[in-house]
Amino acid sequence: MSKEDQQIMAVERGKLFSERYFQGFSHHNIRDYEKKVLGNYKIGRRGDLEIDPSHKQPIGYMMIVNPSTKKIFAYQRAVKDKDYGEKRLQGKWSWGVGGHIEPHDLKNGNPIRESSLRALEEELSIEGEIKNVKVLGYIND
Repeated sequence: MSKEDQQIMAVERGKLFSERYFQGFSHHNIRDYEKKVLGNYKIGRRGDLEIDPSHKQPIGYMMIVNPSTKKIFAYQRAVKDKDYGEKRLQGKWSWGVGGHIEPHDLKNGNPIRESSLRALEEELSIEGEIKNVKVLGYIND
């Protein structure tokens, strides 16, 4: 299946931002967008949703922090075309991992958190118990 045909989660922009629109970062204590996403999502074709401005594609994103060393995991995405297919992120630095929420993430409770844990395993080969997962906030771009 191509990336365009992949099924992903999306939320109508009007339902997500009915009370307050923001650009950039919004702290979790200000508004619970996770609850809005979980109460209003739909599944659709990625190729269609990525060009549809009336929908937002929620992406769970995890930063990895070691509290004892006070270090945050960061990495640079591959620079070469053959090593990294998503052009807009190619060669960029990232402070975490994440990805689109897919239908199989709906099976075990919270699909946003499930997709984040899946990204840790797929992208970094981290398995086992993940401790102290906290929602810091939301990024809208």
